Amino acid sequence: MNRQLLEQLGHLQDVYGSACRLPITMTDNEGKQLTASGSCGGSSVKVLAERFLASSHRAQILKDISHIQYPIVYQTEYGFKVIIAPVQAGRGNVSYIWTGPIIERQKRELIYHACGTVRDSAYIRLALMDIADTPEEQKQEILEKLSQMAGICSTMMQQAGMLNATERRLDELHRYIHYEYAEAYSTEKATELMREMLELEFSGYASLDDRDGRFRIIHTSGGSPYHSLDGCLFSPGEGFLGQAAVAGEARLWERIAWDRRTDFFAERGIWLKGLIVYPVKHHQRVCGLLFGGVVSDGMMSSHGVALGSVLAGAFARMLGSKHMEKLLHRESAHLPLLMEVSGALRARRDIEHMMHTLAEAVLTIVQGASVSVLMQRGQEERPSCVVTRGPEGDSTACKLEFPLLNGNDRMVGILEVCLNGHGINDGQRASLTMLALMGGLYLEDRLHREGQSDPHQSSGFPCTDSASALLLGLKLDNPLTSREKEVLEHVLQGLNNQEIAQTLFISAHTVKNHMTKIFEKLEVTDRTQAMAKIYAKDVRRLRLRA
Repeated sequence: MNRQLLEQLGHLQDVYGSACRLPITMTDNEGKQLTASGSCGGSSVKVLAERFLASSHRAQILKDISHIQYPIVYQTEYGFKVIIAPVQAGRGNVSYIWTGPIIERQKRELIYHACGTVRDSAYIRLALMDIADTPEEQKQEILEKLSQMAGICSTMMQQAGMLNATERRLDELHRYIHYEYAEAYSTEKATELMREMLELEFSGYASLDDRDGRFRIIHTSGGSPYHSLDGCLFSPGEGFLGQAAVAGEARLWERIAWDRRTDFFAERGIWLKGLIVYPVKHHQRVCGLLFGGVVSDGMMSSHGVALGSVLAGAFARMLGSKHMEKLLHRESAHLPLLMEVSGALRARRDIEHMMHTLAEAVLTIVQGASVSVLMQRGQEERPSCVVTRGPEGDSTACKLEFPLLNGNDRMVGILEVCLNGHGINDGQRASLTMLALMGGLYLEDRLHREGQSDPHQSSGFPCTDSASALLLGLKLDNPLTSREKEVLEHVLQGLNNQEIAQTLFISAHTVKNHMTKIFEKLEVTDRTQAMAKIYAKDVRRLRLRA
């Protein structure tokens, strides 16, 4: 308890001591004195108070009455009485106001004889004779005054506690924002700080998975009962957390024990009564959620709620900064590799070795993937040179196609990467794109040296001015629908299912259904075969025109 508060309580104590005509003191919940005893009531009263209400005596009394909620009159073993009033200081802390002793006329003789057995009994008896009787009306008046004082003290101590807590939170937040924590970037530090600042029972962080558009809880703070949330998934709009993600704004829910949207937590043994969620944004897009809650009947701190918004904003900026650092590192990490591949391609004497070099470079950039390099040599209508490396590709796995272009933006081949359940970041995608461009130029140069290509004419897989033009002359027994053509156009542009879904504002599942129908109509089994067949048809169409 700070010095300023103690001084204010001391002044208040003196005012009420004068009104009650008795000395008043305050103690903590162990009986230790917080304020000095007042001088009201005379020296005789003070003698008895110091003799019979020492710290050890008060501690013993508090063991018997620690549960009281309002002022009481307590009779000591020697017969005289004291009035004790509890002061609720917040967060379960209780202090106590003491005043007395109170001598009732009908008990005076008994008290006189009881005090005869103690040390310095003569001195004590003289003090007793100097203390006036306290009538019942005065005793009730003292009870009312101490009740008022307890209420004022409670407000003062709670406000002081809130102020101190806010200062501590601001200091923690300041240190967090200014990177004084070595683990400032960690979700562990952010969730723990949020739990402390908002006085929550648990907190956590959910991160958006760009592959399926769902959120995954990657960390919780508050103890083992809440670790059941780790790894759990939810979709935008699903439950409280999903709705906060859709809204893109901070949300506070209280008294929600019977709300069915708490089922997400109840299924994991967490009976939620209050929840607060802060969206974490990067480039105006929700990339995660900081959340926390309570399972007891306590209310969340209004001061902490405001500070939580500041914490979420700081955490978002840190994540953005960290993301940029990783992106720069990723994009620069493969530059030495690309330079080595460039030298290796220049040194290779034949097409097949060059294709193997490209495939090995892809496996270095995207570990765990499988890769195919397809080329068309001479005047053949189908790919005549195929190199495949890596584990056998999963037919349902996401596949990326990168065109191998010559200097005239004509396609000489295709670089297909099957991710096999692995993700790919922007840096890897940029490196693969650069690798495909570099490979197309070197392959076209080698073809020209072998006399199989005219650099000013179409070579290999022709690339018409747009994907739409490629589909214009496509004749099928079972024609493609307009939506299927749209999807196929984006496939020819190198987009995967998720990117097509975002472009056409449909779900990835719908794109997958369209792809299945497209494969059936083209009589192929995968994207690479589909692209090869379309390009082959375009070759025949160009020859007929010639």
